[in-house]
Amino acid sequence: MDSALALVLNLQKLSLYSPAAQSALATARPEDIVADTLGRLLAEHELQQAQNIFRQIGSSAISAAAAFQFTGGLARAIREKEKQSHQIAASSMINRVLEDILMLRFIADSQVIDYIDFRPKNIELFHYISKLDVEPAPGEPAVVLVGTLPRSIVKHDITASLKNDSYIERKTEIIYRGAPPYPRLNLKLPFRCGSRDIKKVPRFEWIQRHSQEHDLEVYTFQERLIGSIQTRDIELPYTIEGKKFSITIPKQEDTLLLETSILDQRRNPLTRYIRVAVAEK
Repeated sequence: MDSALALVLNLQKLSLYSPAAQSALATARPEDIVADTLGRLLAEHELQQAQNIFRQIGSSAISAAAAFQFTGGLARAIREKEKQSHQIAASSMINRVLEDILMLRFIADSQVIDYIDFRPKNIELFHYISKLDVEPAPGEPAVVLVGTLPRSIVKHDITASLKNDSYIERKTEIIYRGAPPYPRLNLKLPFRCGSRDIKKVPRFEWIQRHSQEHDLEVYTFQERLIGSIQTRDIELPYTIEGKKFSITIPKQEDTLLLETSILDQRRNPLTRYIRVAVAEK
């Protein structure tokens, strides 16, 4: 199968996929992935038509015969555009990213696999992941992996859900806003940063940078230390080990990996939030 046809078929699979209600993986909408990938190859009117058809495929509002005809026509158009623009390998590169997204969807929601060691072919995968909850192995902290959506398809902030039942997590909200790699914290508990006095008023939009000067100690309102929050950079490549799968984030230029950890009073991690900050091309 040639790469242009494989590309169109994989976009159809993305459009047809209905994630489980409690899916561990949240990605960009299929029509947004279509726009960001095919926008490099198609004219504006062709792109709008493709988005509309893929949307209809996703909602089963198009016949199988019409979908088949569209698939062949779009594949031919992509081949022609590649030749005209001398981007012969463009569809192959995009296709590798789509295959990784489809594989990760299967891994995240599957109830039949024992364990998979997932090694994405390309860091570009994390341009289309909003959030991936990695179920921890016994005795390990929960991990939330957060990608970096392209500016053109960012619709809203990414708020990392806090699933564990610790007091510090219930009173903390972690938000990732657009391209900046650092999380913003909304903290409803007293805290101290460095040698400063304890602040007893809620703190909103605290930018949690990756240095000790920005580490936070968190207290009860009776000024009893209950934990801390810190952010550090991680060297790539890096493997996250979960209960059902591991995922290795490959090393690539202009990619930053930041881990924000919520720790208890003994500095044991409760939850880890790992941001894959991928530079836009």
